[in-house]
Parts: sequence; C-alpha cells; structure tokens
Amino acid sequence: MKAVLISAAVLAAVALSLYVASRLVEAAVERAHPPRGDFVERNGIRLHVLDQGSGPAVVLLHGANGSVGDWAAVSSLLADFRVVAIDRPGHGYSSRPEPGPWTPDKQAAAIREALAAMSISRPILVGFSWGGTVATAYALDHPAEVAGIVTVGAPFNDWPTPVNASYRLPTWPVVGPAFTYGLAPIAGRLLGDAMTATVFAPETPPPAFAASPWPLAVRSRTYLANAEDVRELKPFLLRQKARYAGLDLPVEILHGTGDGVVSVAIHARPAAAAMPQARLTLVEGAGHMIPYTRPELVAAAIRRIAASPPR
Repeated sequence: MKAVLISAAVLAAVALSLYVASRLVEAAVERAHPPRGDFVERNGIRLHVLDQGSGPAVVLLHGANGSVGDWAAVSSLLADFRVVAIDRPGHGYSSRPEPGPWTPDKQAAAIREALAAMSISRPILVGFSWGGTVATAYALDHPAEVAGIVTVGAPFNDWPTPVNASYRLPTWPVVGPAFTYGLAPIAGRLLGDAMTATVFAPETPPPAFAASPWPLAVRSRTYLANAEDVRELKPFLLRQKARYAGLDLPVEILHGTGDGVVSVAIHARPAAAAMPQARLTLVEGAGHMIPYTRPELVAAAIRRIAASPPR
C-alpha cells in the first residue's frame, strides 16, 4: 500500500509539473504574439479581426493551426482593397463556445454574423486549407452574398486514409485530458520545426515565417479546437461535395503540385471539374503553404475575382 501511495504521489507531482510548465509555455507564446486586431462579438462568439485598408472587401480565412498572421504577405499586396483577416472560432484569439462540433458551415455562420456587424457585404472570400472549406460552405449557403471565392490548398472531398490518431487523442478518457493540458503545449514547441518542414515540403519556409504567430496553435484550447476541426472535416465534406455543381459563382482554386498535406488529385481537380465557374491554377513545385511561398499568386487570383462581371 505504501508503494502505491508513493507512486500515486509521484504521478501527481509529475502531472502538476507538466500542467504548470504548459501554462508557462502558453503565457510566453501569448506575450510574444499578442492580438493584432480588434474584436467583434455576436451571439456570444468573440472573433479576433484584423481590418485594414479600404475598397472592395476581401475576407481571409486561415487553415488548421493558423491565425490572421498567416496572411501578412498576401495582405501587403492588396493595398487597394479592404482586407479583413479573421481568426476562425477557437483559433488565434477568437473564442469557441460550446457545444460543438464547429463544422465549417457553423464557423461560416459565425463569420457571416461578424461581417454583418462590420457592414461588409458581398466580399471576396479567400480560404487557405481548412479555411477554404469554410469559404466554400459560406458560398454554398449564401451565394448571393458573396462576390466569389479563392481557395488555396483546400480540401473538397473525403479521402481514403484514417484521421491521424493525434486528432482523436483528446477524446480518449484520462489520457486525452492529460495530454491536452499537460503535454500538448510542450510537445508542440519541441516539434515545431519538424512540423513546419512537413507542411512546407518540398519547399522551405521563407525568412518571413520566423515572425509567424504559429506558436499560438500549441495552446491547449487551440489544440482541442484544431483536433475537433480535423475529426469533423471528412464527414462534413462527404455531405457537402454533392452541392458543388450548384455553386455558380466565380471560384479560383490554387493548389501546389507538390502539396503533401492536401492531395491535388483528390481535392482540387475534382472540385474544379464540378464547379461551373471554377478556374484551377496548379502551382508547379509548390507545397501546401502557398500564402507564404507564393503570395503574389493568391493576390492575382483575388484580383481576377474582383474583375469578374457583377452577377
């Protein structure tokens, strides 16, 4: 019995130490990367919004493990637009009230409410990766309210491989909460360089990526949000893909031929074939992180949408 009590005390001390260390990591990350914009609150959801410039409205939606900071290079090329970058619910500095799941259409609805509060009508929606699914869901549900959409490395269809166990782990009893609140922030910081190399491959991160606020994604609450997003994505896309043929508005699809995160063959090509007004731009040799590596191509796609005849 004494040995059991000692073992339990040691485990409790280790768990407490990891919890405290993780909170310190999160605090340091937030000091290094504070909010850059303002907050818009509607229906109990508080979204962090970076609103810059004037002109036709362009709304930028980041991908998994992202935030408004992912769009700095693209935004710098759009001085003649009103550029609105939004932290999706649960990411960056935006809240994510329960209950979930926060599927792409639910996130699109929250963003639509925020845009209405900001008096933004008929924006061009630009979505990177998971954010591309949000932009597509928004346009499918409210086509008359959107000037067009640009997707960059976005998933459109379900895929054959199972979801990685790291995204299912938070749902496991005991182990899930222990990892989420005790190890995830520490592991995220330690493995950050390796994860960055994977998502940029076959390219390398540009120097500007050093200032990226990606470490915000290692926080426990953001890890939980991202894990839920990825778990819910495949079944959502299985339902949504049948609607693509009815999306009769300008769509620009950008995808890297070397993207090892989101397959061009499974996602971009079939979606472009299904959507009546879609234009597919394959970026030769590019990986997944096109907003960082090829921002000029994203800006050019936005300008093509802006130049489209009004519907």
